[in-house]
Amino acid sequence: MLSHRALFVGFLLIPVVPAAGQSVSKAHRPAPTHASRAAAAAATSTGPLVKAVVLPADGLESDSVQTIVSRDLDFGDGVQILPADSMASATVAIKPVATAQGLMVSLVDPATGVVRQQHEFPLPIVVPHNDQAIADSLNQAFNARDLLRRTRLARAEWVRDSLQTEMAKKPPRLRNSNAKAEYAALVADRNNMLRDALGTTALVQGERERDEAGRAAAQTAAVARAAVVRDSSMQARRWAMHGVSDAVTEWLTGHRGIAQSRVAYVSNGVIRVVDFDGANDHAVTAPDKLGDKAMSPSWSRDGKSLVYSEMSDAGTQIALVNLMTGETKALEATPRGLNITPVFSSDDKSVIYANGSDARTSLVAVSLDNMSAVRHLPLNRSFDADEPILSPDGSRIAYVSSRPKTPQIYSSNLDGSDERVEAPAPTKTRVYHTSPDWSPDGRMIAYQQQNGDFQVWVVNRADQKVRRLTSKGENEDPSWAPDARHIALTSNRGGAKAIWVLDIQSGRFRQLTAAGDARLAAWSGSLGASAPSPLASAR
Repeated sequence: MLSHRALFVGFLLIPVVPAAGQSVSKAHRPAPTHASRAAAAAATSTGPLVKAVVLPADGLESDSVQTIVSRDLDFGDGVQILPADSMASATVAIKPVATAQGLMVSLVDPATGVVRQQHEFPLPIVVPHNDQAIADSLNQAFNARDLLRRTRLARAEWVRDSLQTEMAKKPPRLRNSNAKAEYAALVADRNNMLRDALGTTALVQGERERDEAGRAAAQTAAVARAAVVRDSSMQARRWAMHGVSDAVTEWLTGHRGIAQSRVAYVSNGVIRVVDFDGANDHAVTAPDKLGDKAMSPSWSRDGKSLVYSEMSDAGTQIALVNLMTGETKALEATPRGLNITPVFSSDDKSVIYANGSDARTSLVAVSLDNMSAVRHLPLNRSFDADEPILSPDGSRIAYVSSRPKTPQIYSSNLDGSDERVEAPAPTKTRVYHTSPDWSPDGRMIAYQQQNGDFQVWVVNRADQKVRRLTSKGENEDPSWAPDARHIALTSNRGGAKAIWVLDIQSGRFRQLTAAGDARLAAWSGSLGASAPSPLASAR
């Protein structure tokens, strides 16, 4: 029996006829101080102990810096952000100051004014608005070209007028045959010169008219190109500010923040990617003209690619999208059939996915160096297996298998040895356990349980104790954040299906996406400065 997600994909593949989700480039990380380590050690699961006030950034987009850092720390749930007038209640003040290179950030004791920690973070330069400069430059170029054309036009018109004046004169009376022949040749030359002058006049006038008509379009295009460059620089600067937030989080809690991470998800058959704070939501695959739909995205560990299942009436196929270039390509080894729930191997050199046949569904791997050759994983092939997920160290693989009746989560070494059940189902029930995701610290597996409705649970692998994380509405497809504390999941708790973020320590929820029919979230690892610009992604 296939898992819930596999059954869902299979259902969508039924014809409408009768009869039928690191080698990571890391940002510079200033070391935590002794005070920050002590604060981290004192932290409990009941809520943040660090109470901070983020001050405006002197001389540098004050509102932007203050807002982004405050929001990032708040969403990280390890620091309680207080308003500026609550400085007496704060344990630390975060003071950013603009420098020539970027931003100097200091942790200041509110009571004594002593700087506990300080570091200068480089920030990319934002390209300024220069629409008027673009217009002036284009006008200068167009005017210079028009000056040359007006000179050509004036010369042609002078020739034309001179010839027409001469040709309007009464021809001389000539008796000598040689003189008549010479005059006839002169008239012919004048006619040719007049035709040339008239042609040049018409040509130059046409060029001037086309230039004048194209001047506005050229300015619009140039402004649009400049806007793309400006937006890209703003995104790069914003991303760098997320890195500042992550470093400050590490100073205060001892754990790197997750602001420099992103969530991929599916909306209306298109894969989209959104920043951890809900900003910069953009498509990375394009709507397919034939109606094919993207499903089950999963990140490469270097954060530069996504692998996903592409579904059509003819079946499913595994495909990749390069987030640096926007290029997509299908794996040759997966002709249309049942090919679902792909993930990258721990070294990003292979893709592991579930491949279905008439007999059963099993896990296979395809090397990205040879995308036409399939290799079966040496697992127990007596039962269906799908939804593979690798442990953080790459030594084990978890998957969903139905034995004997309902889908449950198993794991084994990559060679198939030491197979064990994760999150055993209660006895005498028909409970489904599907959509596993391994926490980045390796201690837990989150999953969805179906027992009348879908809810998200987590199992501690050391003692197999399980804990229910959700109850309101239906909640599915959990995906861990890099901090092993937050989970992205699909929920209809707000009405329509959307991606929500859950802090498993405090139980706090926040809605991440606004796009309709959002589901199948996949949280990236910590991307650091290596994150691709969304402007390079498919539109």
